[in-house]
Amino acid sequence: MSDQGNDHVARGFDPADRYDHPPIPLLLELCLLSPSSALQVYHPNIDLEGNVCLNILREDWKPVLSINSLIMGLQFLMADPNPDDPLNKDAAEMMRANRTQFENMVAVHVRRGAYINQQYFPAAN
Repeated sequence: MSDQGNDHVARGFDPADRYDHPPIPLLLELCLLSPSSALQVYHPNIDLEGNVCLNILREDWKPVLSINSLIMGLQFLMADPNPDDPLNKDAAEMMRANRTQFENMVAVHVRRGAYINQQYFPAAN
């Protein structure tokens, strides 16, 4: 895989190692609001472009996993971020250094929008 694009989703996992057929290319875009107003999220495991670092999209991927499994994984990730496997290193560092400050910043961002490390995150209205 190249170092460009969304290869973080498959980091450390090569489907050819486990399966006799080539992988099926798939891009699943989930929008929290409407397709024209995607929400930016300040989260250790979600980068500023909306790419997600989730184990079932990488090393724990199995063809039998359903979209429901993915949604449940995303819900768990939102409830319990993992700062030890970050895509957004700034959010992960803030979460590790001061979890209360991190949670307050996220709450402000969700309610009314906020600048965090010179990046504006709009409110989730």
